[in-house]
This record gives sequence, structure tokens and C-alpha cells, in this order.
Amino acid sequence: PPVGAEVKVAGVILHVVSWNVLNKHYMKYIERDTQGLSGSTISVLHKAGEGHREHRLAEIIMEMVLDKDHPKNLLCLQECWPEFLDLLEDRLRAARPDRAARRDFGLLRTGVERTQ
Repeated sequence: PPVGAEVKVAGVILHVVSWNVLNKHYMKYIERDTQGLSGSTISVLHKAGEGHREHRLAEIIMEMVLDKDHPKNLLCLQECWPEFLDLLEDRLRAARPDRAARRDFGLLRTGVERTQ
């Protein structure tokens, strides 16, 4: 599950969330149950077919970043894959018109390889 914290930087409080979404290219490890995740929501959504898991992850993330009662300044996602990041970037871009709430979202991709 995601974890969050308030971090004070130069007198400014930032709300930070970190979440390892578990790259779909490594599902073989989940299926072998080396981490006790066989039968979890991750595996159920993965088995539901291409794109199900990506869409559910994007929904959860959008719920987090749009939650007015619990604002997020920074969301750090680990083990992402290109198709998921493309989907998430589209959802974030679609949420940008909310300028009245002074919201603006962006996605910074790091890492060397775009295939995973």
C-alpha cells in the first residue's frame, strides 16, 4: 500500500506519498508467490486481462491526488512501466483544467529503460 508523510523543507510542509506499484513485467515472481502476494488484488487484476490493473492503479492515484482533505504535493511511484505511465500522464493532463483550485500536475519519468 502507499505510505505518506509530511516533510518540512525550508519552512514549507510538503505532503509526500510513496508507492511501489509492482511492475507488470515482474508478475512471474508474484505468481510464484515468493512474496506472499499470490491471490492478492494485484494478481486478480492482472489475470482479469490487459489494462485492468493499469486502469485501477490510475483511478486510485487520481483519487489520492484530487483528495482536497488530504493534499499531496509529491507522489513517488516505483516499478512503473511505460504503458501505465502513459495512461497516468493522460489522466493527470485531463485533470489540469482545474486552475481555480490552483492544481497542476506533471509526471517526471526517471530510469534508463523504457521497455519496463
